[in-house]
Amino acid sequence: MHGGGSNCEDLKFALFTRALDSGITVRLKAWGTSMLPTLRPSDILTIQSADWRSVEPGDIVLVVRNEEMVIHRLLRIVALPGGSQLILRGDALPHNDPPAQASELLGKVCRIERKHRIIFPGREVPPVSRVLGKVLGGWGVFRNFALRALSTLPERLSLPEHLGRHDEGNRYTNANDATLRCDDCR
Repeated sequence: MHGGGSNCEDLKFALFTRALDSGITVRLKAWGTSMLPTLRPSDILTIQSADWRSVEPGDIVLVVRNEEMVIHRLLRIVALPGGSQLILRGDALPHNDPPAQASELLGKVCRIERKHRIIFPGREVPPVSRVLGKVLGGWGVFRNFALRALSTLPERLSLPEHLGRHDEGNRYTNANDATLRCDDCR
């Protein structure tokens, strides 16, 4: 999240938002735990530019408000006379975020890279993942232990993903590779 820090951070934030405003697909490293277990710290997220008419409930979206980036799941879009509002919530959080204005939406997550696997996020959160998210989000000690355990598991033993499609044949070996074809995102 951007907190209005150094000039370098301000420049990075401006370039990132400008790229998405211009329709350029960008990648960033996930941080925070509000979207556990769907998104984990250090996942590489591919975000494509989007406006409120191109997203649907269940999409994981990026909004910017007060120079803070928030990546949460879209629950619903509320049409109001003054403009549409987006209702969001982190998968591990008990309450909805304050409504976001449609103009604050910059993009949606279309791809997740985790331990050299590519995951295309689905719109549905399975009940087991929903319960796990609530437990991880509400109990810091357990969350920290679980994150440490997950990060030390070999890839073949890590917990199954319940996000959507996996592309087993197209694995990234370098998370810093910024090349991305337009057809990589749906």
